[in-house]
Amino acid sequence: MKVATINVHTPYLYSLLRISHEIYCLVNLPSGQPWRPWESRIRPKPENYREVGYNNNFKAEDYDLLILQTPEHLMSPLAHADIPKIFIQHNPPDFPPPCYHPVRNPDITVVFVSQYVRRRWYLVEEVKGVAIETGIPAEFYSWKGLERQVLTVVRSFVERAHVTGYNLWRTLTRDVPSKVVDTPINDLTSGLGFDELRKEYSTNRVYLNTAIAPCMTMREAMMTGMPVVTRTEDIPFENEVEIFKSTNPKKLREYIELCLNYYEVARQVGEAGRRKAVELFNINLFVEKWEELLEEVVKGG
Repeated sequence: MKVATINVHTPYLYSLLRISHEIYCLVNLPSGQPWRPWESRIRPKPENYREVGYNNNFKAEDYDLLILQTPEHLMSPLAHADIPKIFIQHNPPDFPPPCYHPVRNPDITVVFVSQYVRRRWYLVEEVKGVAIETGIPAEFYSWKGLERQVLTVVRSFVERAHVTGYNLWRTLTRDVPSKVVDTPINDLTSGLGFDELRKEYSTNRVYLNTAIAPCMTMREAMMTGMPVVTRTEDIPFENEVEIFKSTNPKKLREYIELCLNYYEVARQVGEAGRRKAVELFNINLFVEKWEELLEEVVKGG
C-alpha cells in the first residue's frame, strides 16, 4: 500500500512508520500549508520513509490513501482528492468543550491520538472517529534520576503558553532546580538530538507536564521509568502509585518536592508508571490497529 501524508510531527510519524507500507511525505507545500522535512536529529529516518514534491510529481490518484494532519490541510485541494482519506487529530481543543471537530466530510475518517483527545471532541454523526493510543518504541534508557532536577520537554513553551501551561510551570518550579528542553516551532535545527533527549529522561529526577493534555514527551518519560507529575487527571494511571496527578497547583508542588527529596518514592512510582506505559503505549498494538484501519478505509469499510 502507498500512503501519502504530510510530516507535521516527526516523533509521531517515526512510530507510524513501523507499519509495513511505504509512506510518502509531501514537501514544499504552498504557503500556509504546514509541513516539515524529516528531522534526523530528532529521530533516525526509517527505511520506508519517502519524500515527494507537492509541485513536482505528486498525483493523488497514484496513492492508495492520504493522511491529513492539520486544519489547514482540510482547507487545501488535498482534502478533495478522490482517494480514501484519514485525518489525525493530535491535540484536544484549545478551549473547553463543547467543541465540534472541523471534519464534516463523511469520506474522511478521524484518528485521535489518544482516548483523552477523543473524549474532548464532538464529531458529527456521519463522520467515523477512532482512538488509537500513540505507540512509543521501547528505545529509551533506564531511569537513574541522579540529577536532582525537574525536567520539562516542550515545543515553543512561551509562544504557546495557553496550551503548554508555561505560567503554571513558572509557579510550580519557583526555587527548585529545573530544566526545560524547548524546541521553537520555527527553528527545525534547534533542540536536542534523540540520544541527548534519552539521556535527559534517564538523568533527571522528575518530569513535569503542565500542558493541557498528556503530551508525547510525557509518554516517553514514562517509558523511561521517570516519575511524572502532571496537571492532567483524566488519564488511566493510578495517582500516587503510577503517576502524580492533580489540578491543584499546591498539590502539584508537593508532588515535585516529594520526588526531589525522596529518591525511593520517585523510583517506585516511576517504575510502576513504566509498567503501565509499556502496556498502554505498546508499539506493536499501535501498528496492528493502524494496519487494520488502513485496510478498512481503503476497502471502504
